[in-house]
Amino acid sequence: RDESDLGKDDRDESDLGKDDRDESDLGKADRSYSDLCAVARAEWEAKQWDKSIAHCQYAIVLEPEVATAYTLLGNVFSAQARPETALRAYAKAMSFDPYCVESLVNAGSLCIDLGHSDRAIECYQQALRLRTGPNDTGSNSDLISVYHNLGKLECDRGNRDLGIQLYRQALALDPQSRLTRLTYIFLGEALAHVERYDESIATFEAFLGLAPESRPDILHKLAFAYQHGGYVDQGIALGRELIAQDPTNQQGRLNLAYALLKAQPEPEGWDMAEARFLIEPFSFFARRCEPAWQGEPIEGKTILLHQEQGLGDTIQFCRYVPLVAARGARVVFQCNTTL
Repeated sequence: RDESDLGKDDRDESDLGKDDRDESDLGKADRSYSDLCAVARAEWEAKQWDKSIAHCQYAIVLEPEVATAYTLLGNVFSAQARPETALRAYAKAMSFDPYCVESLVNAGSLCIDLGHSDRAIECYQQALRLRTGPNDTGSNSDLISVYHNLGKLECDRGNRDLGIQLYRQALALDPQSRLTRLTYIFLGEALAHVERYDESIATFEAFLGLAPESRPDILHKLAFAYQHGGYVDQGIALGRELIAQDPTNQQGRLNLAYALLKAQPEPEGWDMAEARFLIEPFSFFARRCEPAWQGEPIEGKTILLHQEQGLGDTIQFCRYVPLVAARGARVVFQCNTTL
């Protein structure tokens, strides 16, 4: 809709500066713009949405070209799960105040929710330009959020080196803040993804130093980093701790299996590796290839041998095809079309 529609509420289309109740009912009479906005913010924080909207409407009647009330309206609409209306309110606020960082940051978060990653990045980059300028007097909390969200967006787009840099900038602002605890986890994951396992381990350990109660929640990530970073014994110990805490964690079981097989190809590792058939994409084979062959006689039967891992593994293991055929079975071999 046209921007002028921001002066209306979606539910009853009443004018933004109007309310069916008498002014005294809401305590708006004779109040200044700043007073009305302060009340509206308190009501937004208290989840008193209708009252907050009404006070914003009266504030806009007093000062129709000031950003604060529009930003607050955006906050309320966002809280009410009305993202498009909220974005229009933030756009209106920024049309009156291009330096309105709160609107930029909140609009960026809504764009993420709506899947508009390019627009979100634009909002956050503009917020960073304003927040890191010479006249910035804001707090670190919204800046931490901007760096964190930008880091995640860049990692999701495959720009992990840039994402890692942004995560580190968020942590540098306040490494012990509760706001940055999630950043530690995302940074550790990103570092592991680019095979910087020592840095990933250090990041997860730093997080646990701040939040030891979260150990069960990130144990599988830490075990993965140790296992793939070459610290097999530590990885196995953490993997066993994880499985003891959560026997249903099939990904953790599979990671432990790989660590055990890397240390020594014992039956325990092979048995645990069967957990992969409970995890996508391997569960596809389990559904398609039931019942699985368990080594019983197959003379006169047809058996499907399928690719599971990469091309190299397929080339190595296809040498077993003649051995299966020698048992008298008709063998159907499925592999990647490039082979």
